[in-house]
Amino acid sequence: MMGDTQLSRDSQTLRTPGEVFTTFLKLGLTSFGGPIAHLGYFREELVNRRKWLSDHAYADLVALCQFLPGPASSQVVSRSPLMRHTKVNEINGAALPLNMVSCL
Repeated sequence: MMGDTQLSRDSQTLRTPGEVFTTFLKLGLTSFGGPIAHLGYFREELVNRRKWLSDHAYADLVALCQFLPGPASSQVVSRSPLMRHTKVNEINGAALPLNMVSCL
């Protein structure tokens, strides 16, 4: 399903782990509502503002995450760096701040 998705032109640019961390920390602090509401905030940030994923790639990612067990928003956070073929540091940089905020 995701093999034929097109990434945005800017998505191949490597982001620093700090940029990924602060982006998802901001999302964790400002995203309110349930997992479905979070997906809207994530789309605005990852697709429209940062252009880390294309709209088509994000839609495919959400469709896959709806199929997986657990909250779809958590699945999207942990898999969005993988869509850009990035390092493990970015996965940790995305999931850690979002989960830290929910523990407070």
